[in-house]
Amino acid sequence: WQQLASPVWMNIKQGNVLNGYRKAKGANDERHVCPLQLDVIVRCLRLYTKPNDVVLDPFNGIGSTGFEAIKMMRRYIGFELKSEYAAMANDNLTEAEKMTYDLFA
Repeated sequence: WQQLASPVWMNIKQGNVLNGYRKAKGANDERHVCPLQLDVIVRCLRLYTKPNDVVLDPFNGIGSTGFEAIKMMRRYIGFELKSEYAAMANDNLTEAEKMTYDLFA
């Protein structure tokens, strides 16, 4: 936990992001693509949440936070204004749920 709580994280993989954010861009959108590295999300969730906690993301985007939260057995609530991003988030969150399916549940 001490490494996670360090004020500087030097080993974040910059390319570890959800794919598809470019597809979610609308035809008239300005260039506003800000993929968040999944490593950052996982570390924050490990530090500040535990299984079954509720994670709230008022700026859902394509669902990166929710994707990792669901995989880590957290409940997730996300809000997104852009319909293109919300549709992509729905696909990503559905995929995360498939990844956490427990055969013996």
